[in-house]
Amino acid sequence: MKVLLCALLVVWCAPQIVDAAAIRISGTPSWKIKNPDCTFKLTGSIENLSTSGTVSGTLKMVLWATAVPFPSRGYPIAEHTLGQIAGGFQINSFTAKAPAVVPKVSGEFHFTISIVEFTTSGWLTRAYVDTGKMLLENGEFVTGFKWILPNKPVIAPPARLAAGDELALTLKATAKLSLIPVDSQVRFKAAIKTWKSAAVTISGSNTPAIFNYSVTNGSLNGKSVRVGRLFLDYAKAAGSTRTSNSTLSLFFQGPSSGVYKHVTMSPEGGNTSWGIFAYR
Repeated sequence: MKVLLCALLVVWCAPQIVDAAAIRISGTPSWKIKNPDCTFKLTGSIENLSTSGTVSGTLKMVLWATAVPFPSRGYPIAEHTLGQIAGGFQINSFTAKAPAVVPKVSGEFHFTISIVEFTTSGWLTRAYVDTGKMLLENGEFVTGFKWILPNKPVIAPPARLAAGDELALTLKATAKLSLIPVDSQVRFKAAIKTWKSAAVTISGSNTPAIFNYSVTNGSLNGKSVRVGRLFLDYAKAAGSTRTSNSTLSLFFQGPSSGVYKHVTMSPEGGNTSWGIFAYR
């Protein structure tokens, strides 16, 4: 089998573009998401089995998430342009990075890598490989394992939060304490600005909020403890475009760190997650 070389860009005779290239994946394609990118990897080759003297349309490698096995309607997560392949030639093993957009959906999805070709009828699927099922919780990848809550004594939380205080939070698990892999963990920051206003930063995007903080009773690891409860109302903050609010239950396991439970509410519904925080 011939190998696709850059020299193919210069040919003696102009190849005929076919409307239905015979594409085959002879190898193992894989993917890995580390926000905000998807890394595609191919071990093997992608072959154009069409006759010599022809060339495919533009080809792309696409990662899909579908509720039922592919081919079916679903969410395109990331794509990498491969270019064209002449009949009888192939693209060999490679690694490529592309932007990834994971929808904020929950449930079990089939993740499939497909090769699509641009034709006179638009983009058509030519080959695909099912890479298995993954569980999503509001757009985060979830394993089947449980995250173990740190079993440290809970101490009394601060009586109040003042301007300049800051919470750095790292998402660890879903409401059911299902573990979220490190590569897709979300880190966000809540900074107290004045006696009633705060700013929340997620992935570099800042959102103003009105806050209320109180110390109340709570439960962690089956024990009754004192908890700091931070309520963030985005809808009432000037300049905010969000219509949601959220409540952070802060279980201090040291003067500047602990575990949090995060409950968000919006017109679309609610979501609960767990994580760890640093307080300064």
